[in-house]
Formats: sequence, C-alpha cells, structure tokens
Amino acid sequence: MGNKPPIVSGFGDDEDRQFTNSVIRLSLIAIVVSAIIFTVFPGLDLLAHSLIWQDGRFVLDGDPFWSGFRQFLLDFTKLFYLVCVVAVVLALRSNRRVMGLASDAWGYILICSLLGPGLLVNLILKAFIPRPRPREVIDFGGSLDFASIPGFGGACDSNCSFVSGEVASTVMTLAALAFVVPSRRPLIAFLVLPGWLIVGAMRMGQGGHFLSDVLFSGLFMILLAAVVFRYSFISPLPLPNSWKSRMQGWFTPKGSAGS
Repeated sequence: MGNKPPIVSGFGDDEDRQFTNSVIRLSLIAIVVSAIIFTVFPGLDLLAHSLIWQDGRFVLDGDPFWSGFRQFLLDFTKLFYLVCVVAVVLALRSNRRVMGLASDAWGYILICSLLGPGLLVNLILKAFIPRPRPREVIDFGGSLDFASIPGFGGACDSNCSFVSGEVASTVMTLAALAFVVPSRRPLIAFLVLPGWLIVGAMRMGQGGHFLSDVLFSGLFMILLAAVVFRYSFISPLPLPNSWKSRMQGWFTPKGSAGS
C-alpha cells in the first residue's frame, strides 16, 4: 500500500484570491489614512480619552465586570493557542481534519497568532516603542508626557501602549478564522468589527490604551492575516527540501507507510 496523500484545505481559488487582495488593499489604505490623520491631529487621542475621564479616573478602571472580562479574554487566548498546537499535531499525525479544519488551516491560524500578537505586538512594538499608556500621562493623573503615534518620543520603560495586545489577539483570531472557514466567511468577517470595538473600548475605558493604539492594533492584524494567507495558499512561498523532509519525518501520519 502506498503512502496516503496528506489532507489539505484546497484554498486558493478565485474567491479566495479576490477576498485576500481586497483585504490587503483596504487595510493598507486604512493604515496610511489613519497614520496621516493621527499625525496631523495628534490631540485626537487626548480628546477621545477626555470623554471617558471622570472624577479623576477612567470610567472602567477597577470595574469588576470589565476586569473579569479582560481576564477571561487572556485565559481564553492562552487556551485557544494551546488548542491550535494540539490540533496541528493531531491533524498531521492522523491525516484527518480536526474540528472541520485540515492541518494547513490550523497551522495558518497558529502562525498568524505567533507572528501577530506574539512577535509583532508583544516582542517588537510594545517592547521597543516607549509610548506611555493613558493612565501614565500627566493629562490623566500620571507623571509622563503624552507621546503621539507611534510614540518613539515617549518615556515608557516596558510593556508600553503601542499597540493593544488584547485587541490584537481578538482581531487576529477572528480574521484568521474568516480566511480558513470560507463557508462562514461573511459571518466571521462581520464579527471582527464588534469584537474589535468591544475589546478596544474596554481597554480605553480602563486607561490601558489610546484610541490610536486600538485602531492600529486591529489594522495591523487584519493586514498580517491577509498577507500570511496570500503567501501560504494563494502564492505559496517555496520551502527548502530539507525543511520538507524534516517535517514529513516529524509528522508522518500513522499507517501511511507501505508494507
């Protein structure tokens, strides 16, 4: 019996191509336009937060419901990433779909999560751009000067404001799912905006992030999800043969070898 061919998702048709290219174009335009607006009018961030700064505090700061909701999001995100890892391994080892998705789809979601919220947001932007959070600036009871986007002139030491990690995780999860579940793509894509708004409003109301942090966090994740999908399924980048051999050795489906 010969080797059983691996089950793949089969993405890359004209509908996938058109959707992906449209998302890339629109997100790039939105990023450029937003950057121009917040550069020309840097006070928009302070204006937005002045509306939710009451009696010397941010309206959601210390609120038990929203604090609990934020913790739920953090815990759910960790669980979701664990599920992705397990699903990739199971799908590859069994050569079957897991919860309706093939191994390449689960791998795509995992890569998006690692590159977006993991690498870009937490290890690069938040670590190296010293933009203070709203609660840290003088205008809202802190001790640091406000820094307009992206915040290179700020004085934050670590885990800084640009951009929002919670928004990045939420938007990336939904955006990645929208790409790999085409049968539910309109519904999932529709859910991106309310998820983005709810989590973003929560973090703004807690004094954790500025409006621009929330906006660019979502836009960066949507663009990254589209770019990764394009170069994974539409115009896939070639892998070195040595990489392919190693992966086949690590994840050979059970019972696939001839006898």
